[in-house]
Amino acid sequence: MDAQHFFAEFGHIANAPGGVQRLREMILSLAVTGRIFLCELEENRVDLIINAQNIIEKLVNQKEYRRPSKPMPLNDELIHSFPSHWQVARICQIGVVRGGKRVRKGYKLLEVKTPYVYIRVTDMKNGSVNINELRYIDEDIYNDISRYVITKEDIYVTIAGTIGDVGKVPIELDGAILTENAARITFYGIEQDFLIFVLQSNWIQNQFSESYNQMAQPKLSLAKIEQCIIPLPPLEEQKRIVAKVDELMKLCDKLEAQQQKRNKLKNLTRTTLLDSLANAQSPYELKTAWQRVQGNIHLLFDNSGETIDLKELIRELSIVGLLSDDTSENVDQLLLDLSKLKSGKRVAKTKESEVSIQLPKGWKWVILEDLLSDSDAGWSPKCHPSPRESNSWGVLKVSAVTWGEFKESENKTLPSDLLPKQECEVRPNDYLLSRANTADLVAKSVITPANVSGKLMMSDKIIRLHFLDDDLKPWVNLVNNSKLSRAYYKNNATGTSDSMRNVSRKVIHELAIPLPPKSEQQRILRKVDSLFTYCDILEKQLTLKQSISQNLSQAAINSLTQADTDNMEVA
Repeated sequence: MDAQHFFAEFGHIANAPGGVQRLREMILSLAVTGRIFLCELEENRVDLIINAQNIIEKLVNQKEYRRPSKPMPLNDELIHSFPSHWQVARICQIGVVRGGKRVRKGYKLLEVKTPYVYIRVTDMKNGSVNINELRYIDEDIYNDISRYVITKEDIYVTIAGTIGDVGKVPIELDGAILTENAARITFYGIEQDFLIFVLQSNWIQNQFSESYNQMAQPKLSLAKIEQCIIPLPPLEEQKRIVAKVDELMKLCDKLEAQQQKRNKLKNLTRTTLLDSLANAQSPYELKTAWQRVQGNIHLLFDNSGETIDLKELIRELSIVGLLSDDTSENVDQLLLDLSKLKSGKRVAKTKESEVSIQLPKGWKWVILEDLLSDSDAGWSPKCHPSPRESNSWGVLKVSAVTWGEFKESENKTLPSDLLPKQECEVRPNDYLLSRANTADLVAKSVITPANVSGKLMMSDKIIRLHFLDDDLKPWVNLVNNSKLSRAYYKNNATGTSDSMRNVSRKVIHELAIPLPPKSEQQRILRKVDSLFTYCDILEKQLTLKQSISQNLSQAAINSLTQADTDNMEVA
């Protein structure tokens, strides 16, 4: 099968989410169940099980190995599910399973290279060993534990941490010490690469998972590995299967490379077009750039998560006036009216914004302080970790206000022996902001809905801002959650770790706000809502497309592997 034929037959599977991996799994499934190609029966074939047992018995008598476990009986129905000229065996009938060696106290792993390599589970991935970050031991320790070496003839199986990764070591690591979190399997008289394909297939991986899924700290035991069931075609057929699988896997690699190249080109095109939107210098340039994006929308976006970038760009364009209409209105009167309402002590230490981005005529840069009458924080008593029940009091967690919408279910129950502080209760249309969170989420804000539940208090990590004019809340919320504001908060937050940063009330009150007249705010907000709705519709369409593609892909694979041994009863 050449690449063109392969892509024509299986391209629709590969283009589904995770499709190339599904193709690889399908190829292995067909290979280990005898359906990757038709094979003529061979006469005078060797009994692979007896041949392997004779070799193992001889080595056991020479005290090279302990005697393998006694094989459990096989189900006749299972045996007949494979081609009639194949054999079926437990691993303990055809190979020897041994463990690795734990680096006990006193054994020091070295980063400095020595001739003696120690292979960890973290070094083993995707069927081979990463030689770039290996650890080493000295000669004395190696001599002490040299019986735990893995050779190039062995197959490894990781049994703890990452469980079920199967492969072989590169020739240059022949004789390395293997971690106790992996097993070494030595097979006799059987094609090594064929057995690797079998062990990597879902047929064996499902047997592995049934052995450890119920454990608190999952670990695959050597005894369980010994009892796993292996299909055995004649030796020459094994070699032909390996050649065919290698050929098809190379085609999968080629298909994956083509997908990556196509995705890279798509991402570059999307970035270019979105940049043309972001860098538009006039409403005309913006309209032209948006028409180009809109005309290519289904070529630019094929993953539902990618619409987030478009939403973020719409937000950034809106707050600096690139979604604004030409207007003769001016924001000065609004600021004058607000200044007349202003009273009390200022929290901000500055009176002017330092942002130099040019705004449309009639707009002005102000600081958040100019729009506020006050702000207050909540209370954080020691609470029960579970959310409150319907008629009890709860204290909001920071996660209630940091994900773009108010999530009142993110709360902890106030103990019954504590009286609530009703001044901290959340009310409808409150503007809430988190003063502590990760570097990316700190100072995220929401506006509570009109139907917000009662008996929910802010924690001391949540601040409520009181506006001189409540109509300004939606606009400020749009600005506050923009990339421009994110960068400001990130630069001015305190804390030594990105996992927990804090912003003071002063920093919040000094946030720069691009302020248009109120009527223009409302026009822009309506336009943003309309574009966000468009993005939501696009996201739903892409999600549906992905789901249909995935279902069709799975149906195609099922039709090819409907007799797959993944569904056989393992005895």
